[in-house]
Amino acid sequence: MTPWTEISLNDYESHMNSPEIGQATYLAETMGELARIIQPQRVAVIGCAGGNGFDQLRYAGVEQLIGIDINNDFCDVAFDRFGEQFEHLEIMTADFCDETCQFEPVQFLFAGLFLEYVDLATAIAKCAESIIAGGYFGAVIQLPSETIAEISPSPYSESLQPLESILTLVDPDLFEQIAEENGFTCLDSRIDTLPSGKSFKLFLCQKKEV
Repeated sequence: MTPWTEISLNDYESHMNSPEIGQATYLAETMGELARIIQPQRVAVIGCAGGNGFDQLRYAGVEQLIGIDINNDFCDVAFDRFGEQFEHLEIMTADFCDETCQFEPVQFLFAGLFLEYVDLATAIAKCAESIIAGGYFGAVIQLPSETIAEISPSPYSESLQPLESILTLVDPDLFEQIAEENGFTCLDSRIDTLPSGKSFKLFLCQKKEV
């Protein structure tokens, strides 16, 4: 049983949206930025929580959206919020890395602060299976800090502490290596540092044509 199934969406969203964290806005805007560049019609978001950033995808012209999260309460809220805003919205309560999580491959898959909580090699291999040839994979990973805790302090961070037991920061070089082993070409990357001082690395990869 993963701690994610016991996390309150209110606490998680309040933490991510709090001024001292600011990660919800960053992830939503980053996902929207990539969608406007790629202009996909069919998208998957893994670790979708309550649908953060879905509005950005709608503004970018996405018609078909699949959201996957392991917490059923998160999924219910995401569908309630956005079920009428897309031509087709499918919300799946599932462990993305499990072989039973299956859906039609998409043109663009986004994983924002998701890879830290799963087996990296398994997750990237599953991403490759879930994206069409020539499609795109966007990932945001958290970079280590000598001064800031991996789960940044906020009024809500105490309720998120169980996540520390399964959080493992992703080495950017290892990400690129495993991505390339699974048929991706890393097109671009950058480091973004938020006002909190915490830094993240954004990757945009493309699945090679067969």
